Amino acid sequence: MITIRINGQDSKVWGLTPTKGCLNQLLKPATPRPIVYNENRNINGSVAFLKRRTLQRRTVTLNFLLSLNTDRTVFIDQINDIQDSLIAGENNTGVNRIEYVEGGYTYRMAYQDMNKYDSFGEANKALIAIRFVEINPTNR
Repeated sequence: MITIRINGQDSKVWGLTPTKGCLNQLLKPATPRPIVYNENRNINGSVAFLKRRTLQRRTVTLNFLLSLNTDRTVFIDQINDIQDSLIAGENNTGVNRIEYVEGGYTYRMAYQDMNKYDSFGEANKALIAIRFVEINPTNR
């Protein structure tokens, strides 16, 4: 079982348990920016500028199982509280600190949206997908 902390709190404090694939999304490397070419008509072929390539921002979707032993109203309120906390970010900066505890990795990401919510009927469980944007992958 992996441990994910969001803004210093274990995800289980919010009732969130990381699901399969969550860690894969988090550890996936950022994509380098496209290669810049000089297509001057006075030269044969092209000149590629390969030095000082930088990384693009990346979007990360983390899947969690939300599970609470409460009534349905409190369950919905908890989802709204999670979203409000993620929008505010750590110390109301808008940036969330996502930590993969066992690996010792920390990521700084902005909350984008909760793009999946699959409820299990009347049970107070749901699969949710939270999408973040890592604006600068080198600022970890």
